[in-house]
Amino acid sequence: MFSAIPEIPLLIAQLVISSMMTGMIWQVQLLTYPQFRKISAKSFHGLHAFHSERMGWLVMIPMILELALATLYLFAFQNIISLLAFVAVSMIWASTAFLQVPLHWKLGQGHDPVAIDRLVRTNWIRTALWSIRTALLTAMLLKATNTNMGGFFKFAGFS
Repeated sequence: MFSAIPEIPLLIAQLVISSMMTGMIWQVQLLTYPQFRKISAKSFHGLHAFHSERMGWLVMIPMILELALATLYLFAFQNIISLLAFVAVSMIWASTAFLQVPLHWKLGQGHDPVAIDRLVRTNWIRTALWSIRTALLTAMLLKATNTNMGGFFKFAGFS
């Protein structure tokens, strides 16, 4: 059933989405979330609501596509590296659902310095996972296109 799926276009699609999300999460981690600390309690509710609404629409479709493509790739090309890439995206979803979304709900009620600090700390999980996923997908694409990279793949156990 999955044997007719072309590997390289599927990897490219995943890499494009993952790269976009990696850039976005680094911006959020280093700029947006720390700025929440600097917003006055009076202005916070409106600014946070604006951020949450816009960011939700901005990341929803790419995240759904990323999960779907990672699932498809895992079933079509069953190997340890595709499993690792799938686990990374699954952990991103878990972190989003169980850590960041509840913190945003709490912040939707008003400025809360403790919740902001926790949001900044826990978001490092997604920042690291998207960065790792992008690196994995880059390595997977290089391997699929037979790019040697000076023996890196043998060294890393990709043979």
